[in-house]
Amino acid sequence: GRGYQTTDRWGVGRLVPGSNVETTVTRFAEWDSDSGGGYCATITATNTRDEPVEWSAVVSLEGEIYNAWNFERERLVDGRYRIRGAGWNRILAPGASTFAVGYCANL
Repeated sequence: GRGYQTTDRWGVGRLVPGSNVETTVTRFAEWDSDSGGGYCATITATNTRDEPVEWSAVVSLEGEIYNAWNFERERLVDGRYRIRGAGWNRILAPGASTFAVGYCANL
């Protein structure tokens, strides 16, 4: 399947192969420092299908993740990750979205 990923940084949607949900990544904090900087973001996965899904998405996430909550991740190549729900939020009902899913990364 294909998922639709948007981010406020890119400002455009991106079709991402390997996803079964629409995924939005939104930064809510950014900082700069002498050693680089970083940001924190929320991830919202939405099931647009007519049946429940065990959600999974391939997303491009910039930087090195040092803290993540309420999702599992597998690093792929070129800043891409395969992400999926934690045990309690793994299944999304039709039209449902994740909440309280996010991460922080160093740049």
